[in-house]
Amino acid sequence: MRRTKHFDSVDSPDMTPMLDVVFIMLIFFIVTTSFVKEDAIDWLSLSNQADPKPPVKQKNPLVLEIKSNGDLVMENQLINLDAVRARTQSLLAKRDVEHAIVKVESQVTAQILVSAVDSIKLGGVEKVSVAKIKSSD
Repeated sequence: MRRTKHFDSVDSPDMTPMLDVVFIMLIFFIVTTSFVKEDAIDWLSLSNQADPKPPVKQKNPLVLEIKSNGDLVMENQLINLDAVRARTQSLLAKRDVEHAIVKVESQVTAQILVSAVDSIKLGGVEKVSVAKIKSSD
């Protein structure tokens, strides 16, 4: 008759080296992670003012108004969305512009607002603020 060995206790592998490796990997990933600063829309706290003023430090701001009917007015001239970038570049060539303010009426779609802000940034102005104003209707 054959005898089989029965073990009273089940041996388990030592988990300490595996935990060491996991913690070393965790520290490695934390140290090597790079954080990206997300660009967001800089809302001015000028919600009900008819003529928003630029921040005190900024001089000669570029002003773009977006009407609720979709009209865009830059520097008191009616333009279309495709011309915002070119107009921004031409204004930068004429004068020193450090900051842009986009005045937005309440019924403007986010698509038009984001496209206008992107066009201004592509035109060369890095700092763009958005101010919500009352409709002129």
